[in-house]
Amino acid sequence: MRAAIWVTWGCLALAPAAQGTETPWTIDDFATADSDSGGAISPDGSAIAWVRSQVSEVAGVEQPTSHLRLARLAAADPLTETSVRLTRGVEQMENLKFSPDGRWLGFLSDRTASDESSDVGSVQLWVVSLAGGEPFAVTRFDRDVLDYGWIDGSTFVVAAQESPSERERAAKEAGDDSIAVDDPADAPPIRLFRVTFGESGEESVRRLTTERVWIDSLSVSPDGRRAVALASQSRTFGFDQRVPPHTLLVDLETGRSERILADGKLLPQGIRWSPDSRGFYFSNERSSHPVYRMATVSDLWYFDLTSGKPTAIDLGWERGLAGPVEPLADGFLARLADGTRFKAVRYHRDPRTARWSRRDLLGVEGGEIDDWTVSRDGKVVLYRASTSVRPPASWVARIEGSRLVRPRQVVEPPSAWQDKSAGKSELVRWQGARGETVEGILLYPLDAVKKGERRPLILAVHGGPTDVDTDTWRTEWGLPDLLWRARGAYVLRVNYHGSGGYGLEWAESIVGRYYELEIPDLETGVDAMIARGLADPERLACAGW
Repeated sequence: MRAAIWVTWGCLALAPAAQGTETPWTIDDFATADSDSGGAISPDGSAIAWVRSQVSEVAGVEQPTSHLRLARLAAADPLTETSVRLTRGVEQMENLKFSPDGRWLGFLSDRTASDESSDVGSVQLWVVSLAGGEPFAVTRFDRDVLDYGWIDGSTFVVAAQESPSERERAAKEAGDDSIAVDDPADAPPIRLFRVTFGESGEESVRRLTTERVWIDSLSVSPDGRRAVALASQSRTFGFDQRVPPHTLLVDLETGRSERILADGKLLPQGIRWSPDSRGFYFSNERSSHPVYRMATVSDLWYFDLTSGKPTAIDLGWERGLAGPVEPLADGFLARLADGTRFKAVRYHRDPRTARWSRRDLLGVEGGEIDDWTVSRDGKVVLYRASTSVRPPASWVARIEGSRLVRPRQVVEPPSAWQDKSAGKSELVRWQGARGETVEGILLYPLDAVKKGERRPLILAVHGGPTDVDTDTWRTEWGLPDLLWRARGAYVLRVNYHGSGGYGLEWAESIVGRYYELEIPDLETGVDAMIARGLADPERLACAGW
């Protein structure tokens, strides 16, 4: 359940605050600024690719566009000066993946091929050669491609819906455009297809799976022999959690699929294969509730193909994972949940004792890591980092033991933000409901606050309720804290009881008693800022979920 709380204390008056020499923030900085996403790294760690999105004027109309960029890591710093643009146009692109031989870059896009008919789905699988040349489509399914993975340097496995049924075609001819949302009989199955392409663009397609399921995602083993597919059996599981999804192990040559983890107790997420293809890591959301997995902690498991059994990995960290792990030959990199911060670590498995050891990952630059990927050889990591007052940027570094060596920034924040100050923030704590310590982030006004001067305060409440406010960049059009702070206000983000990142007991503390703990946490946080002489009790407001 997502709780919506909109409250106002007193009358909030925001006046333009005095700016320093920096260029002031504007609405356009969030509505039209460039942004970078979808970073991918080549198998040998020698190149990275990403999507740059921006708002461009096309035929007199402003609209979002995106294009691919590539940078060679052997180039001199700064790499952003030597990156090249691989595509041009107004199309959207996502899900970048390098081929195992490093010659090609695959991506999903709504680009239109020159020979494309009106019966082709909007989103198809495309490739572009790193040696140069135009991108070309390697699929022409009559429905959108939903996910894919490389099998080898010229072969993919693709997840897509089956072609329209006879009933669908008849309904289309009759002008019936209604959609049966919860009717499995009318929902076309999503299956796997094996697609092979040539350099001139010709391709062959072979159906791999025949089960009537809806495949949500897939992950291909490094040797290209198998894939793990997560397949929904119900279109309403996210709401009623009655019929759990299946986990399928698929032979990518024969198409034979085997259901694993069939008892439904473990529902894999964030699947990552070990480099030797002998098994895969996955996370599972743990809850004490007998039916619903809403307030949870993310545990790590490993599925061994030889034994056919899953094994829980003791992370030695009760707050659990903060995202998928990145496997290495002798262990994995992980981000552990830790309230407002992420704890970046490396786990090593002793081959003699089979015991796991953990060390903090040293040498991280740029703030808190909120996303990362490791080259196939396990030597280079590409990660994105930020703080609540430092915009996100991408970095690369070599992995040596539990240290990142020579990290360097390779993708900068939007150029429009380069000469703007995001001010400062502070991690704050106070006594909340049940006398327990509550944690939050206080963001300061952008102009100088005089000693003893009180300012307006805006309480920015996250939703979920198991979301969590971390010390990462989270300015968005819905909660434009920089614009509020530019007008002289403080912004307070509170990780009330029920928030994620603090362990299962904290997450489940509000179950069956909504608002009894969260509202006191929020109100005592505001009181604490008033008691410090920062917030003006006559100018308070609340926004968020």
